Amino acid sequence: MTSILDDAKKLIKNRDETHGNFYKNLQLTAKLWSAYLGVEIKVYDVTNMNNMQKISRSKTGKPAREHFADQAGYAELGYQSTRIEANDLVSMGIGLEITD
Repeated sequence: MTSILDDAKKLIKNRDETHGNFYKNLQLTAKLWSAYLGVEIKVYDVTNMNNMQKISRSKTGKPAREHFADQAGYAELGYQSTRIEANDLVSMGIGLEITD
């Protein structure tokens, strides 16, 4: 059996085909939620809240393997989005470069 992380990698790899560019999707979701709620929602907030939804589904339903793989995937996308934002700030000359 493959690991949850392997499942998450497959989900991330194939998601552009079904959902489009992950960062643009998260940006749009953050803007929509911000407008709806009247508070600023950041891109990484979207991934964190998506994870909370998966936790809720595990609590009210069955703790399915899919939920755990999705959580790992959202964690990775959240991390990637913070790297994209940090690199954008660096390119504008107003941020510090993040290195692994």
